[in-house]
Amino acid sequence: MLPHNHFIISGLAAVPAAWPLLVPIEPDDPGVAEMRQTREFLSKCEKPTLVMFSDKDPITHGADKFFRKLIPGTKNQPEIVIKDAGHFLQEEKGEEIAQRIMEFMESQ
Repeated sequence: MLPHNHFIISGLAAVPAAWPLLVPIEPDDPGVAEMRQTREFLSKCEKPTLVMFSDKDPITHGADKFFRKLIPGTKNQPEIVIKDAGHFLQEEKGEEIAQRIMEFMESQ
């Protein structure tokens, strides 16, 4: 007998294969204009900004450096890399992230 959520499970199995198709690569891909607008906005954010990434994310590995360079508000802020976490950082290390955010907010 199939579990009651077998349609959801089989649907989720397709996500890893479809995910790369959602990332805009070509200049005319859907989402490129919004990503450019977001990048422009972030490049002007001067308010204190906390950037956190994990050390074992195969998808965004190294992106912390990109965002710290892009966002002026990260200057003089802690460089936080959460250890032993993957791509779903908030699910894997939620308590640690919450603690880091609280510390950051209290320091401002």
